This record gives sequence, C-alpha cells and structure tokens, in this order.
Amino acid sequence: MNETTGKNRLPPRLNRPSEFRRVRSNGRRYKHAFLMLIVDRAQKPRPNRDSAGLQADRSGRVGFVVPFHVHKRAVKRNRIRRLLREAVRLWWRFIEPGHDLVLHVFTLPKEDRAGYVERIFLKLLIRADVLTDEGKKLAQDRISELRSGAEEEER
Repeated sequence: MNETTGKNRLPPRLNRPSEFRRVRSNGRRYKHAFLMLIVDRAQKPRPNRDSAGLQADRSGRVGFVVPFHVHKRAVKRNRIRRLLREAVRLWWRFIEPGHDLVLHVFTLPKEDRAGYVERIFLKLLIRADVLTDEGKKLAQDRISELRSGAEEEER
C-alpha cells in the first residue's frame, strides 16, 4: 500500500518534451532486448499533495515512450504501455525517491504477458540500483517466481 494515500496509484508523469530531453541527456541507460530504462536524479523535489492534503515524499516521475516503429497499430502500442504502467504502479513504492525514469520500448516484447514485462522491468531496476533494500529482496523473489511460472506454462 502506498504510504500517503493507502492506494497503489501511478506516479507523477513526465509530460513535456524538455523533461524527456533532460532525462535522456543526463540519465544513465540500462538496456534489454525490447526495453531501455533511463534513470536520472529528479531536477528538484516537487511538492506533491494527495487528496487528504498530506505532503507526499515522492519527487520522482516516470515517462513512457512507445514509438510508431514498434508496431503500426495503436492498439498494440497501447497494450505495451498499459503493461509497463502496471509494472511501474506495482513497484513504484520500492523505488528510492528522487528518480525520474523513462521507459523506452524498442520492439514488441517476446511474450505479450504482464509477468514477462514485469520481470524485465524488475531486472532493469535492479541493474540501475534504484530500489530500496526491501524492494531488492522482493524483486529477486518476484523474478524467480515469474520465471518458474513461465517454465510451468511451457510444459
């Protein structure tokens, strides 16, 4: 559960092209076959307030890039974006505050399943070293759980 609101909500989004440019030019890149994670320190803490008026401690934001060349149909691109958003929503509370993330998709994922996308996202977060200590332990457990689940489905 999210500490401030009691709900798992999506983190604030990167909206402006200048924000994406800043993260792309200053951030560190972590690549996988279909996805690249770009991590940069948040420019300055942003005062976020939840519905109860409480000060939120998260200053980081996230942005998603799924270009046209990934697939010409918007339905497919939106599906990938939804899978990524869900993975971010589940794990955002375990990401250390003060990081801006950009998730850039290169190609269609090998498997069109939420578990596969979540597993790749977690591997990239671990490589980027942006998870809290608790998050690292949980992410390792979740990766092995997703891996074993995928192996069972193949049988």
